[in-house]
Amino acid sequence: MIFKQCLYCGKNYTKYPNSLLRKSKFCSRKCMGLAKRKEPRLCLFCKNKFLGRGGKKYCSRQCHGFMRCGGDYKKTGLKKCTFCKTVKPVKDFYKRRKNECSIRCKLCSIAIRKNWIKENPTHARKYRVDYRVKLKAEVFSHYSGGEIKCACCGEKEIDFLCIDHINGNGSEDRKRLGNKGLGIRLYCYLKNNNYPEGYRVLCHNCNMALGFYKSCPHTRGLAKEPVLA
Repeated sequence: MIFKQCLYCGKNYTKYPNSLLRKSKFCSRKCMGLAKRKEPRLCLFCKNKFLGRGGKKYCSRQCHGFMRCGGDYKKTGLKKCTFCKTVKPVKDFYKRRKNECSIRCKLCSIAIRKNWIKENPTHARKYRVDYRVKLKAEVFSHYSGGEIKCACCGEKEIDFLCIDHINGNGSEDRKRLGNKGLGIRLYCYLKNNNYPEGYRVLCHNCNMALGFYKSCPHTRGLAKEPVLA
């Protein structure tokens, strides 16, 4: 039996020859762990000193991610895809929240998404329908001032409503976005461009009347007297 002083807490402890800590300089495993945890180390990425424990080589998850993905992409402009293991420019990655890049490149993300859609067609279809309904309600709510309704007759049924071009320049959007799936494409375009001016919500009746007769019966007060084309 030997009496020694712990190098961490400073307490005197009894050291037995057959103890598991016979080669240690600490009174317990707790003091041993705390002493190792307070050992200063050098981060492999940022080269800053930090208090590490075990086999930790990086001061933070951010440094670990930067090192794993090929360094700081904000400085070099290059990033390593975690799926195909290829170093590519930052423009080949999708942007995530807080102005961060995705861990996978665009090609790998598209391939993974297509594979998931192929394996889960029911869930993919439900997700698309829910997303379109939510996006349509969000766009219509913005251009209606909070309450979704027709700007001319006050119709509130969302299935009867559509987006109208105030200046009559709908052909420009059709050329730019294409005729196929124009509804969802137009909603995405409006949301991504911070809801530009020149659009409003009308029902299909008022929108078609403006397209064919250049005016709506609700604004003329001639709802019972149709205009002859």
